[in-house]
Amino acid sequence: MEMKNFNFIYYKTFDVSEIKKNLHLIEESKWNYNGVLRNDFGTHKHTLSIFNTLIPLEWNSSKKYEIEHSDDLPLIIKENIYNIIIELEIIQNGKVGRSMLAYLKPKGLIPPHGDTGFYLESCYRNHIPIKTNYECSFSVGNETINMKEGECYQIDNSKLHSVNNLGNEGRVHLIIDIIPNELIHVK
Repeated sequence: MEMKNFNFIYYKTFDVSEIKKNLHLIEESKWNYNGVLRNDFGTHKHTLSIFNTLIPLEWNSSKKYEIEHSDDLPLIIKENIYNIIIELEIIQNGKVGRSMLAYLKPKGLIPPHGDTGFYLESCYRNHIPIKTNYECSFSVGNETINMKEGECYQIDNSKLHSVNNLGNEGRVHLIIDIIPNELIHVK
């Protein structure tokens, strides 16, 4: 497997208008099932998330590749997410791992942190803004950008990365992890 030597890789801009238009269909209570990412004092204390697909963080290449599909998102949103997943699986030569919508509160911050563990260090982590603003910045290493809606960036999540939403509106990103095919073994 190749070593990562980048902060951001831009792939393309996806049409996310249908996902954005239908965010209001998500039941508010669904955003609260996010204990996997968030705790009230930790890195993700200003975030809420909803999983679309899920694989345990403990997954590694010696284990069977099995993902769970969540029913927490409306079908219209899931269908649009799957179209993006299929394209990223082809571009990045892999299979989806975790995919989720992540909400960052207005004036919210995700402090600098690096992701560790086999799964998080091995997957290709893609961020696609669904709803954002010009006052929201994303930093990886020593590089900071303002991602526009629909732009797909792979980030090196093993490096220190952070997000700062200085805007008055929440930010929603679609996060899609692609596991390289070379790490997936059929059992």
